[in-house]
Amino acid sequence: MDGLVDKLPADDDGGDGRRWRPAVFPIDVAYLDDTQELADQYEQLLVRQFAARDSVKLPMFDLLLLGCGPDGHTCSLFPGSELLRESAAWVLPVEDSPKPPPRRVTLSLPVCTHGLRVAFVATGAGKKDILRQIFDTDEGRQLPAAMVNDGAGDKVTWFTDEPAVEGVAFPKKSSL
Repeated sequence: MDGLVDKLPADDDGGDGRRWRPAVFPIDVAYLDDTQELADQYEQLLVRQFAARDSVKLPMFDLLLLGCGPDGHTCSLFPGSELLRESAAWVLPVEDSPKPPPRRVTLSLPVCTHGLRVAFVATGAGKKDILRQIFDTDEGRQLPAAMVNDGAGDKVTWFTDEPAVEGVAFPKKSSL
């Protein structure tokens, strides 16, 4: 990623007079064996970045780029997980992920719905059943990807291909 960021012109102000550089916040691999400590350390990093000058309840990423798993999970928020009810923490440890690796960290649902823009990428015919469930059924609204989609509202854009949305009668909105 640094190689791409380094290619940005040093004097680029985006036309608004402010200089900027994209920020990527990597995890500290020194804590990989302790997911709770890893989550705590990562949350502290985000607090330093997003709340250094102001008191903020949640970080506001410019863009969250998410996927949608075949079961409707996003980030490492899986259907039926107790983590979906967490409302205070920014980063959560996952000890029993149904998808490898079993131990990992994830952003919380409130963080995922709070970004300035949220983009989902879901491609291929293997996604059409879950996208149909998310967009066309009441039960699908309880899936993590649908919860982010609904919670973030018009800030969400889905990037799909035709095979992924074949037969999906999703509601049309400006960013879909």
